[in-house]
Amino acid sequence: MDHHCPWLGGKCVGHRTYPSFFHFITCITLFSAYVTYLAGTAFWWSLNNPTSVLDEVTPLHELFLSCAGVIFGLVVGSFMVYHIYLISTNQTTLESLSPFLLLRFLPPLPSSLRLSDPPIEHELSYTQRRLVRNAHRTIKLYDLGWQENWAQVFGWRKPGGWIPRILYGGASL
Repeated sequence: MDHHCPWLGGKCVGHRTYPSFFHFITCITLFSAYVTYLAGTAFWWSLNNPTSVLDEVTPLHELFLSCAGVIFGLVVGSFMVYHIYLISTNQTTLESLSPFLLLRFLPPLPSSLRLSDPPIEHELSYTQRRLVRNAHRTIKLYDLGWQENWAQVFGWRKPGGWIPRILYGGASL
């Protein structure tokens, strides 16, 4: 499981639903840019042609609509850019946010130390925690290179397998 998304009807985003989720946030970002462009050009036209405007409140509506488009575009667009990074490095949201998931891949500890296996975060010293956080920035366990990562997420290995993923965000099989 990657994360829980209330925007998709309260569903969990995982291996099978991640392409749909990415398609969703991409479409929201593009639609926000489109709304911003249309409302912005209408607002600009209203300012340049004040005698042609039918209602005096219309430019205000166009301004608010373009501002809402900018806000949605920036918020969801930055979220989309973050998920582009996650896909390119083949990480889930949970792997990216918690460096201590690397602890389960450490070699076994000597029997003289009595830590859980794998060690839990509070059992580590400050220096050990800092080392784990620094290692998390450079170690990407499942990274195969950006092209293979995108192929793995969207199922591009099959001939024409990318078509349903692009058109309607189908599941990665």
